[in-house]
Amino acid sequence: MKQVFLVLLIAATSLSVSAQRNHRDNNSRIERYNKHDRFDERQKEEFRRQIARINHEYDAKIHSVKNMPLMRARVKARKINELEKQRRHELNVCRANFYKKMDYADRGRNYKRNKW
Repeated sequence: MKQVFLVLLIAATSLSVSAQRNHRDNNSRIERYNKHDRFDERQKEEFRRQIARINHEYDAKIHSVKNMPLMRARVKARKINELEKQRRHELNVCRANFYKKMDYADRGRNYKRNKW
């Protein structure tokens, strides 16, 4: 009786293991997608560093304006608003350059791929 139960248990587990999804197919789809990713990681990391550098520079400038003891509150607020505007402008320029490069890279890849 124990042997029959053991054989049935082994058969059930082997069937359940073989019935599970094949994860190799899912991974290959992900790898294919990443292989044809729009921009490589080195360029994305460079973009992230530029954004971080711009934010760090403007945070330091704003911090120095906030800590000026002889400046009036209104003048400080105006100066901080100007710095925030400049930061947004520089970030937008940086993003525009990055996405323009990315679009050009995609166009080149798509042109080569779709060429008759």
